[in-house]
Parts: sequence; structure tokens; C-alpha cells
Amino acid sequence: MRTVLYTKIIIAVSVFLLAFTIFKLLQNETIFKKTLGKIAITYLNTSEPDENVKTFVILKTDNPYTTLDEIKFHNWDVKFFKYMSENMYGKDNTWPGIGTYAFSPLFPFIWRLTNLPAPYISILNYLLFAISIIILSSLFLSPKDFSKLDQLLLFSLALTLPSVFSFYLPYCESTFLFTMTIALWGLFNNKRWLFFVGIIAFVLSRPSFLIFGVAVIVTDLYFLIINRDFKLFIKELIIKIRPIIIGVMLTFFIHFLYSGSFFKMFEVHRLFWNHVFQIPRTITDWSTESYGMNIFSICCVVLPSSIFLFTHLKKYLTNGQRNAISLFSAETRNEYLFILSIVFFAGNFLFVLFTQGGNLNGIHRYVLVSPLFYVFFFILIEKLKTMKFNYMPTILVSLSYVGIMLLVHGPYQHKITFLDAGYFLLVFSLFYYIFFHKIYKPIKIAILPFLIFGNTVWLTYLFNHFLNNSFIIP
Repeated sequence: MRTVLYTKIIIAVSVFLLAFTIFKLLQNETIFKKTLGKIAITYLNTSEPDENVKTFVILKTDNPYTTLDEIKFHNWDVKFFKYMSENMYGKDNTWPGIGTYAFSPLFPFIWRLTNLPAPYISILNYLLFAISIIILSSLFLSPKDFSKLDQLLLFSLALTLPSVFSFYLPYCESTFLFTMTIALWGLFNNKRWLFFVGIIAFVLSRPSFLIFGVAVIVTDLYFLIINRDFKLFIKELIIKIRPIIIGVMLTFFIHFLYSGSFFKMFEVHRLFWNHVFQIPRTITDWSTESYGMNIFSICCVVLPSSIFLFTHLKKYLTNGQRNAISLFSAETRNEYLFILSIVFFAGNFLFVLFTQGGNLNGIHRYVLVSPLFYVFFFILIEKLKTMKFNYMPTILVSLSYVGIMLLVHGPYQHKITFLDAGYFLLVFSLFYYIFFHKIYKPIKIAILPFLIFGNTVWLTYLFNHFLNNSFIIP
């Protein structure tokens, strides 16, 4: 057990050093132009630092990667988190102070306590991310079901998926993942109080508490239909909802202390991000890079998992089974968490679809960069050991092809370039994952380093975009 743990730590450190080394090498103009520069472009933001985003002038260039200076990290949402780490929430209508109410308080509070420069906060976030994946892989990948080698290979894949970019930024994603991980560690070790505290912290870490709370209620209703045990439904729902309500009340109370309004978060989201109910008018995105990963999230995660949800329910209703599924039972908690993850994915997709007017921005971040995705990742891999694969290759190829068609011929159509690498790297990672138990061990070992390297290059590419303050021309 300790050998596996120590090896995971070594892998986590090695992955970070690999990303750092690749980034530093691609800062060299000669190396860049002879390697990545042959197939990829970079961006240069020529606007003034505080200029309105609608007037940004972003140029396509063949420049190598930029520097890792402190000021380079103060882009995108980081300007809000940095402001909050120094002042907490704004007390007037100046920018970015007023915009801080769109965010939850826990991550900037941690930044305030540590008082670290932004680049070191990125390192701290990676550590929280790596620790979370170490814990989650240990909780769900049982030594009796997975060999040491398989545990390490799956851990390495989870740590280096093409979607992990956000965990390297001075963002709240790592705190979001870490708090849920602590809650689950408490659940698995029968420490109900730690689960309770972890969920409160989870709610305080990112403003997706409404989607998570609704997902819990819908999941409990789902199992009520199966269990037909109303007493169990009420009892467990109260236990789960209580820490969520406390976290929400704490968030709203903090907002009230600074703004005089309990619902300032909703007001700011509506005024500055236009997050209100609206029927999609067209399909857009902020960047080609994000669009590809969003299409993957929809076609290869949200859609097939949602179909599974309904077929799973139909099977139970047809067979007349009345199994009691409980989050607090060691025998059934994985089943509960698996369904909760799927409901959470669907909830985030519907939120984006009906609050952003057809702008897909954020779907891959809300789905693939969420704690419940990694719960789903580690539970599904065990289910795949006994799952029938009769139609699996056809289904995967079909879903991937639909994604490619949406890239090329969809409403946001364009020619396939390196900017779409995120989509194809996610598809390659998906095929490796789905057929993990069917691949011969030598092939399994040989393929993974290529996936890790490709995914890591993609990570550094997106990180360079972030440092250049270019959320990129669609």
C-alpha cells in the first residue's frame, strides 16, 4: 500500500516537472519554431491591461511561449481572486470589486492566509489537485480489484487528462476538488462530521451550489422511484441537504456583510455575465480550443451518461427490484455517487444551455474539471471490467464522429487545426480508458507515455494562452 502511495507521489511530482520543462523549452524561439511552432500559432494581446474585454485586440503570432512573471498571472478570473485575497468583496460599484460577488469566498480566503505570489498559488493548486487524485484513486481503486500497475496507470491518466488545465491556474477548481475529496474521505472512513464539514467547504468554494443541491435532490428522487422507501428518502435527504444549506447561508451572509444584499451573487451574474434563463439562439464559444473540449464533453460524456441513467432506471423498474441505495452504506455508496455524478453533468449542461444564449463556454470546465467527474472516472473503470463490449467500439466511433462533424460542419464550423487538439486528445484518452481492461499489459504501458506527453504539451499550450491574456479569437 505504501509502495503505491510513494509511487503516486513520485508520478505527481514528475508530471509537474514534465509540464514545467516543456513550457521552459518552448520559451526558446529556436526550439519552439522547430517543434510546436510548425503546427501551432500563439496569441498576443496588444490591449491595455485594464481595457474592456469587448475592445481587446488579440493577434495571431508565431512567437514562442511567454515568461512566467507575476504580472502575467493576473488575467481572466485571477484579477477577481487577487482582489478578494487583498480586500475580500468590493464595497462599491467599481471594477473589479463589483465583479467579485460572482465568486465564492473560500479560495481567495486561502490565498489571503498564505499571502503567496500568484505563480506559487498555481503550484499550491497543483498540489491540492494531485493530493485529491491520490486520495480519490485510493478510495475507489481497491487493491483487490486492481493490480498495483493498473492503479498507477489509471492514476497517471487521471492526473494528465487534456482537461486539467484549470487546476494549474490560480483558480478555485483545486479547492473545489479538494474539499469534496475531504468529504468523501470522511464518508469512506465513517467520519460523518468530516463529511459534513467537507460539504460545507465544498459549497463555499465555487458558485455551483445550486446545481449540486438540485443534483442531490434529483438523485434522491431517482432512487426513491427505485427503492419506494419514503422514510429513507426523507432521512437521507435531510442529512445531505443540511451542510449544503449551511454553506449557501454562509456565502450569502458574507455577501450581505459587504454589499447589504443576500442575493448579490445572482444580481452580478445577471448584470455582468448575462446568466439568466434564455432559449439558445445560436452556438458560439470564446475560442476554438474550448469549443473542441466542450463538444467532447457533450457528445462523449453528458449524452451517453444521460442515456445510461434512463436505461438504468428502466432496468430496475422492469425487473421490479427494490434495492435500497444509500450514500451512507458501504455496499451501495458507489452506486449513489455514480448516479449523482451523471445528474450533476446533466445539470451543468442544462445550466449552460439555458443561461448563456447558446454560448458553450464553460461546459468542459464544469463537467470534466469537477470533483464528480473524477468520482465518475474511478467508479466507471470498475464497472467496465464486467460490462459487455458487443457494441462499444461502434458506439465510441459514432460518438467521436458526431463530435468531428460538429467541429467541421456545425454552427461553429471551421477547418481542423492544432487548435482542436484538445478534442482529439480527449478522444484518444477515452478509447484508452474504455478499453483499459482489454488491452494487453505491454501495449497498455507503451501507449500511456505518449498520451501523457501529448496531453501535457496541450496543457502548456493553454497555459501560455492564459499568460498572454488571450481568451482567444473564435
